Amino acid sequence: LEKPDSIYVAATSERQKADSLCEGLYYLRGVCMQLIPVTGVEAKDKAIKQKALAYFQECLTKAPKGENAPKALLQIGTLQAAAGDIEASRATLARLGKEFPESSEAKNSVPLLADSLFKMGMIGEATNTYKQMFATGGSYTPAQYQTAAEKLLDAKENKLAVEACDCILKAKNAGPYLPKAMLLRARALLADKQVKEAYKQVTAMLEKYGRSQVAVEANLLLIDVAGAEILLETTPEGRNRIISEAKKAVTFVTSHEKDNDATAARLNLAVADVARKAYESTQKSNADKQDVLNAQGAALNAYRTAMFSGQTPKTDPRVTNYVQQAYLEYLRLSLARAELALDKEDKAASLQDVVDIGTEYLETFPEGNHKADVTNAITTAKISLGL
Repeated sequence: LEKPDSIYVAATSERQKADSLCEGLYYLRGVCMQLIPVTGVEAKDKAIKQKALAYFQECLTKAPKGENAPKALLQIGTLQAAAGDIEASRATLARLGKEFPESSEAKNSVPLLADSLFKMGMIGEATNTYKQMFATGGSYTPAQYQTAAEKLLDAKENKLAVEACDCILKAKNAGPYLPKAMLLRARALLADKQVKEAYKQVTAMLEKYGRSQVAVEANLLLIDVAGAEILLETTPEGRNRIISEAKKAVTFVTSHEKDNDATAARLNLAVADVARKAYESTQKSNADKQDVLNAQGAALNAYRTAMFSGQTPKTDPRVTNYVQQAYLEYLRLSLARAELALDKEDKAASLQDVVDIGTEYLETFPEGNHKADVTNAITTAKISLGL
């Protein structure tokens, strides 16, 4: 580039080719500067980025309407954002959209800027950029909306994540992206505490894709939704329905997972937690004592199931944390059941159960995660039994 461009031209017909060659070289110079590895020295790394920015700006000056101009504008906007000059970056990308509206760079500029801002930890600015993307519309692809939904959900911008998913669901030719969009939408709704809507979304997804591989993820999510929904349910019938759905979800998932014992241990604990929440919800609703005992009994049975690890030893690292947690929750519930007992015999049976199951835990897991809590539970039960 330091030499006169005339040396590349042997005939008038070669002028256009020479101009194109030089324009490409100006652009590639900036790209090469960007590819220089980070040194870790702030001043040096900043100087490299500034040099790259200068090269891209020179490319644009030399050929403002050239074939590399859209690429140069996109790079300039990205580097400005990286330097923290968001307003300049937005102005550059607006220019890109105005001067080269049909270029792939223009169509991708806003999502790319938002992605860059997320990577730099500028969450607020990235979120505002996605808001701009949704507000202005444009010919964005389902893939771009999906990336936006994933980023926004990670950033806990749940309402915007739902909006991104809605854009996919409304888009034409979005078929391959619909299952993931529905799943992301349900997760965002649950994170936003829109439990009923999350339940509607995940059940609608299961109705549509119940036999596909994505149904495994949907059933996993259904268990999480059940844990939140059961706290809102006011009737025993409704709570029983939710527990039943969670159990069916576990059966479906374990039938499709290779490592059944590890998966079952994790999911059986999740279902038991749902049953415990049903008991707690029943207790808070001032229900009859028998209804409370029934709900508590269902939770105890669920934790009993979660204490089983199939053919895998309970101490196996793949299952042990779930199994140990099930033991602890069972003991806590058994102590609570002793307080609710209808007579002395029932109370004594619950307390003895704490001693027996607690002892089993200590023998199985001598240095278990919950050794202290289990020991305390056994001591409490023995004192109450007069042992």
